[in-house]
This record gives sequence, C-alpha cells and structure tokens, in this order.
Amino acid sequence: MKEKIIGVYAIQAPDGRLYIGSSVDVEKRWGEHKSRLRHGKHDNPILSHIAAATGVDSLRFRLLLRCYLDELRACEQAAIDRLKPALNILPTAERLLTEQWKRPDFRARNTARAAKQNAELWSDSAFVEKARARVVVMQTAEVKEKAASSRRRAMKERGQAYRNVAEASAATLKKLHADPSFAAAHSERMRENMKRLSQDPEFQRKRNEAARARHQKKIRCITTGEVFPSRGAAAKAKGISESVISKQLRGLPTRSGLEWEYLNG
Repeated sequence: MKEKIIGVYAIQAPDGRLYIGSSVDVEKRWGEHKSRLRHGKHDNPILSHIAAATGVDSLRFRLLLRCYLDELRACEQAAIDRLKPALNILPTAERLLTEQWKRPDFRARNTARAAKQNAELWSDSAFVEKARARVVVMQTAEVKEKAASSRRRAMKERGQAYRNVAEASAATLKKLHADPSFAAAHSERMRENMKRLSQDPEFQRKRNEAARARHQKKIRCITTGEVFPSRGAAAKAKGISESVISKQLRGLPTRSGLEWEYLNG
C-alpha cells in the first residue's frame, strides 16, 4: 500500500505565483485539485482562470514539507506567512466557509447538490419513517433531561476556558446573522423546514404534548434551593426571562448567575 504523505504543498502557476495548501494525503489532494480544475468546479477562482487559460498541465505541484497531523495547520500558516502566496484567496490556513458562500457560483453549485440529495432522501418512505422516529425519540422527557444534564456537567467540568469558547461561538453566530444575505437565507431555510413539519400531524401532536409536559414540570433553582411548579413560574418569581432559564438548562452560558434543574417525577 502506498504511503500517505501528510504535509504542506505548493501549486505554481506559469508566471511563478504560488498557491499554498495542506493535506493528510498530499498526492490525493493534488489529484482532487486537477479533477476540479478540469471540470470547472474548483473553489479557487484564480486557479480556475489560470487552468482555463493555460491548461491544468501548466501548473506545477511540489511538496514543501512533511509534518505531523497535529502540526498541519500551523505549518501551512507558517508557509503562507513566509511565502505570501498570491493565488490563495485568504492569507489564512483556516477554511472559511462563510467566505466561499459569498461567491454565487459556489453557493449555486452546493445549493443545487443539497436540493437534489434532499429530494432523493425524502422521496424514500423508509428514510421518512426513520427520520420521524428519531424526532419522536428526541422529544421524550428522559432524553431531553439526559442531554441537558450532560451539557450542564460539561460546562462545569471544562471550566472557564470552555465557557469562553461557547461565548465566542455565540458571538460568531451573532456576527453571521448580522449579514442580511446570510440572515435571509437562514430564515428561508427555517421557514421551509417548519412548513414541512407543520404538515406532519404526528410531529405536531408529539411537539404539543412535550411542550405541555415541559411547562408543567417542577423546577428547582440549584443556587437558592427554591422549587417552583413550572419554568414560567420560576422566571416570574426571579424577574428574568423564561428563555434565560431554558438556555441554562440546555448547558448554555447566561448572565443571570442562577443554575436550574428539573425535578424528577
């Protein structure tokens, strides 16, 4: 079996300009580059233009250095910083998908592929039944409580560093939704999804039953030891939003300083 080479590579254009990349299988990655360039499906518009103008065979590929898997991104970034490749879209080793989605050709190609895959999946009655069964299972009180307890425990065990990451992720999502095009596309996806679910009587029945059970379930404030007949009553008594309690129960960071748990039974 041929050895897989983990490392950083360079693609050189006829005029000497470079593209820097990295892979856990450098030779396979070069093959993927060539295939996508030949079929006009490469994500890099600069490389695509060069391949269309002078041919894929005009590009030269070479291995810059081998490295360990856990050093791959750092080595790639060091190569980008040192060589300053003109053919890289961004001066970073990170793959910023949000930047690629701003390109109409990339967005159209991936949207069409996703639509085709979803149409094929949801036309399969066996897949529909399995999907419905998964939704029903995830709506049970036992599964929800187990998931919430696990997230709360993880937040406590991982400490401040993990909470910082969670808060940074929330800030990133907020920034994404500040982009009107992203927010509009996300809203449209959510509307289509809810429209589909709203036509499923079984899903609606299970959702309503779960909502009633959740709002009637007793809840205890771990911080103060107080017990309340429902989440709404707890929020009213403490002068906070019910959504704040909901977030904390799901293991998400809040600013209330209070910790909550559902009481069994």
